Amino acid sequence: MTARASYAVFTERTDDPPPTLLAEAKVPALDPAAWRVSTAALEPGDPLLDVLSLLADERVPPISRRNYPRVAYYRQAVLVDVERDDSLHPDALQFAVGAVAALVPWAGGAVLDLAAERVWTPKEWTKQVADKPFEARRHIAIHTDWAPDGRSATMHTHGMAKFAHPELVAIDVPDEGVRTVGQLLGHLAQVRATTLEPLRPGHTFDPGFGQPMVAFVRAPEGHPVLEHLGTAPSVLTDFDVTTGETVEGLYDLLRATKSLDRTTPADRRRKGLSH
Repeated sequence: MTARASYAVFTERTDDPPPTLLAEAKVPALDPAAWRVSTAALEPGDPLLDVLSLLADERVPPISRRNYPRVAYYRQAVLVDVERDDSLHPDALQFAVGAVAALVPWAGGAVLDLAAERVWTPKEWTKQVADKPFEARRHIAIHTDWAPDGRSATMHTHGMAKFAHPELVAIDVPDEGVRTVGQLLGHLAQVRATTLEPLRPGHTFDPGFGQPMVAFVRAPEGHPVLEHLGTAPSVLTDFDVTTGETVEGLYDLLRATKSLDRTTPADRRRKGLSH
């Protein structure tokens, strides 16, 4: 799977960034064939501005009014694109982070991580990403889509393409287990990024800390998450080590972590583990 990441750094300026900007900022070197920096002029109603506005409005935690992106004033976006055949971590991602960090003081505007569908203010990017040790959770987003009754949710990542991996999904997570599953998805992203552990359909994973093993399967045909992501994800389920079967849902995991208040459904579907 090809690994890729794309960032847009917004600015009210209309001139091009200095050609020596990255070198002067001592951005880590990377094979020139793997990256590209370009500019895109913006007009009101530009799709890139619409995406920025939507994600800024929906962001959790919310952006303060003082630091909210000045969308109406942005006239240009500087785009940083990185792509290669294997995971971007560590060197290619270090390059991307450094390039964006170098552009932020010049541009002065918000940063949009297109792969992760995540918005950062300039100060946040500098202090929480550029100046911090690597943590995969900063390079992905975890979204929660609630059922109409608010009792369960489908959780999914955005940004796993940076680590040459499909997005991770957990389906029908009980409301009381959302925090635990969110932590697990972040942990899995870190594991994938740093060890290239296969977390694809047909594989299993031991979370450790006495927690039961989990497995990865294909998403059910026709599930809304398939259309939303636009690509086949890797769905997280319980795994019965005694029978070698995947078990629908994450009730075993949540019960083991004391994150489940309700009764485990008796009719959960079981399947043999297959690639």
